[in-house]
Amino acid sequence: MEPRSKLSTQFMRLRGDGVSFTILVGANADLYNLPVGLSRAVILFGPAPDGESFLGDETLLMAPVFLEPGDPRVRSDMPAWQTDDWARGARSGYARRGVRALSVVDGLLRYLADHPALADLQVVDLVGQGAGAELLRRHAARSAGGPGRLRLRYRLQQASE
Repeated sequence: MEPRSKLSTQFMRLRGDGVSFTILVGANADLYNLPVGLSRAVILFGPAPDGESFLGDETLLMAPVFLEPGDPRVRSDMPAWQTDDWARGARSGYARRGVRALSVVDGLLRYLADHPALADLQVVDLVGQGAGAELLRRHAARSAGGPGRLRLRYRLQQASE
């Protein structure tokens, strides 16, 4: 599997806050055709390290992209937040309005819990740095654990100066 610097950006359809929406996710595998046997998942939030220290042969690495209103990749079904509003768990105010950033985290976790190729997946590492760590702190404070069989491990890192 590839490090973060070699992730391919893919569109991913999720559901949350009573609506369907699309986000961009960098991943080291095709999210719609996952290889069987992946035993670990790592989701990177914010300007986290390139992910190489989290990788193994059977590791799925994902990194959601929280878009801003002026980004040319924004489509009408994609939530967009003013700079770092997503880190506070705020609702998107542009394009696909009303989607909480926390719902993006929950949607990614549901995807991992429900995907048939990930039947052996037990633990998901949620890694955040800077604004990503802020979002994950909020998620951990309100979360009762992962969906289904998944156990969540939060790894919050200080921003590099």
